[in-house]
Amino acid sequence: YLNFFNELRNNIIKRKPNFTKAKAMPQSWWSLSIGKSGFSVAAAFTIDGNFRVELYIDTGTKENNDIAFSKLKENSLTIQDNIGKDLVWDPLPDRRACRIYLATNGTIDDDEKKLTELTEWAAPMVIKFKEVFSPLVKNIQIE
Repeated sequence: YLNFFNELRNNIIKRKPNFTKAKAMPQSWWSLSIGKSGFSVAAAFTIDGNFRVELYIDTGTKENNDIAFSKLKENSLTIQDNIGKDLVWDPLPDRRACRIYLATNGTIDDDEKKLTELTEWAAPMVIKFKEVFSPLVKNIQIE
């Protein structure tokens, strides 16, 4: 995981040199702040054989997470137009957090060629997610 997420980070830095200082860790996900506590952009391997780029919302309470999620969803068409893809809006009803994501097939056990393809897919998406969601989440007022 550490090598993969370092490669993803390097791919992002090549595209946007001052994009992040967040370091990769030896875990199945990598996340970075987007300017407001409780909101982060992450790239993550899932237990069902997918790899996703997501906006992860966890402000500390389910109620506030749901409020933030709903406020973003009100702008879903504009957000999806700006990202250029249809997103999955996942309120995670049985969990505290919420997320909005794009996913593709892929696991950490894939061959080197596929892992390179995953970093090539994810790098522009991580950049786009941060660019699109950062100004929106800064304007969300929750208690």
